Amino acid sequence: MNCLLTAWDRHEAELRGWLRQRLGNPVDADDLLQDLFIKAMRQGERFCTIVNARAWLFEVARNAVVDRLRLTREMVELPQDLTADTEEEDLNSLVKGWVTTLPADVTFKRVPVSFGRAAWANLARLYYTLETTGDLQRLDDAVFQAIHRERVNLFSAKAIVDWVARQGMDVQRFTAAYNSFSVHTMLARGEELTRKFKVEGVPLLTVDGRYAVTAREARSFADHLAITEGLIGLTRAARLRNG
Repeated sequence: MNCLLTAWDRHEAELRGWLRQRLGNPVDADDLLQDLFIKAMRQGERFCTIVNARAWLFEVARNAVVDRLRLTREMVELPQDLTADTEEEDLNSLVKGWVTTLPADVTFKRVPVSFGRAAWANLARLYYTLETTGDLQRLDDAVFQAIHRERVNLFSAKAIVDWVARQGMDVQRFTAAYNSFSVHTMLARGEELTRKFKVEGVPLLTVDGRYAVTAREARSFADHLAITEGLIGLTRAARLRNG
């Protein structure tokens, strides 16, 4: 990893300038630059055996530019009633264990995404309400199981209130928090972050407000977390260098 960080520190600015010149779009260039780092990180210890790291990085960058210019994608809208299966359950379990291994100076923050759908906005509001009342840790798994395993309808305010009552919560206290200004503000902040990071699908993990890891970069959920760890290491190393 140290070999990669050293090479990246030396050539990142030059690579970014070259990509922006070739693509003519700073956003696309930064996306490819992140992809390039991920590809280099996947080399592991083999990267240290590369004789000319600059030449290798630019060769991979050139290939990525060619692929990007050739690429045409069709966007397919998913069904609104699509629910998760065991893969999402695996991710939920993986993330919970992974968070406990993060360094002390790294903060993990979950942000529910609604994609502008009222039903999903109600689920996001449920999440923030449970966070506000201090019941999230107790009921987080229960919410997940209700939606993805038991197929409970939690997409309306009434259905949510009925469900939390069955979980032994004080309905009046929950409803007050659910309709509170603070929860509304959290929901608005989440929507703002969704727009800022141009979220088009989940799961998505961001690091330091600069890097975003999506399913496009990851081969599996475990790979998703491994890539994120590499970006955390890159960010921490950069901050140490800059004091």
